Amino acid sequence: MEPAEQYLISYAPVIIVVLTFIFKNKIFVTPEQLLLMKQEIKKEIKEEYATKEIAKEIKDDINEIKNDLKEIRSLLFTNHSD
Repeated sequence: MEPAEQYLISYAPVIIVVLTFIFKNKIFVTPEQLLLMKQEIKKEIKEEYATKEIAKEIKDDINEIKNDLKEIRSLLFTNHSD
């Protein structure tokens, strides 16, 4: 038997254990799996967080509501004072 074959035979159990660990724990992933994970993350982010544009629109809407409330208050107080 050649030294390379003896070396391979002596370390075969270790190689099998390492390969089993790698496949069992999914240490390596395929590009398709990465793409699916990326799409899932984007979907979750889109559902949970607002973009800067949407946040600005909401802020503008809140400011508009505040201004409308001020106008209503001023109208109520001026009509009620009379």
